[in-house]
Amino acid sequence: MSKQADGKVPGLRFPGFEGEWEIKQILNFAPLQRGFDLPVNQIVEGEFPVVFSNGILKSHNAFVAKAPGVVTGRSGTIGKVTYVDKDYWPHNTSLWVTDFKNNFPKFVYYFYINLNLQEFSTGSGVPTLNRNDIHVLKRYVPSFLEQQKIATFLSAIDTKLQQLARKKALLEQYKKGVMQQLFSQQLRFKGEKGEEFPAWEEKRLGDFLIPTFRAIDKPNGLYLAIGIRSHCKGTFQKLEADPEKNAMDTLYEVKENDLIVNITFAWEGAIAMVKKEDDGGLVSHRFPTYTFNRGVVIGEFFQYVYPQKRFRLSSVRL
Repeated sequence: MSKQADGKVPGLRFPGFEGEWEIKQILNFAPLQRGFDLPVNQIVEGEFPVVFSNGILKSHNAFVAKAPGVVTGRSGTIGKVTYVDKDYWPHNTSLWVTDFKNNFPKFVYYFYINLNLQEFSTGSGVPTLNRNDIHVLKRYVPSFLEQQKIATFLSAIDTKLQQLARKKALLEQYKKGVMQQLFSQQLRFKGEKGEEFPAWEEKRLGDFLIPTFRAIDKPNGLYLAIGIRSHCKGTFQKLEADPEKNAMDTLYEVKENDLIVNITFAWEGAIAMVKKEDDGGLVSHRFPTYTFNRGVVIGEFFQYVYPQKRFRLSSVRL
């Protein structure tokens, strides 16, 4: 086995760093300590964050741990790792790094993320993470300077992701506002020459939805089954490896831009447009399929209509 393959030398490395990484037991690298009790009636709005197993939820007017801090879940939510950049209170549902032992704190944060702590949780009820199970593990770690380089690089990516997430949230908020104005007709577009479009007309779904059933015999082997998420959250795929589990001898093929409905859960918005990657997938008779009379309504428009609450009515104005 090569040194690179056994973890002594990483496959991807920044220029200027050489030599093997050192193997260390986590107890001697960045050990964990159990958090502290803090009664609920003492959790108030204050200067210092209180870090629970699933992250920072509250604040307090005192602290017991000096920043920076790396905190993860001891019970309840296992696997989430939080980096705290100010003095804080690690709650007793959490485990926190007590001693960085001359390691770069932000590297320790990414180290614990990469460790995938969920794999080490135990308990049939509330998941629990035993710090002793983690402390005995051994992993290769780089020098302090290489730790700093790696952490700085990953932090820059996180910052960019946060910026993109904020931008996405703002665009989604803008889109929601514009859609409300468009479908209430407070805002209307004009033609290429500035002319007004005709007034919207009220149509029944049967005026433009065409029942379309492409029946095929149930495959003998592996096939792509298509399902629908509730609340207009789109389709999902499942590879069906054992067709015999499906008692029906006839299935139905769907095509891109079909409209499909789960008749069992239609009341909670189990309706979706078929995506390109769903094309050729199969559904049962419980998923009626429709194409569009494009002379009346096009699917590209209707995909923004059916997620609205008013779509629950028997007719819509288009």
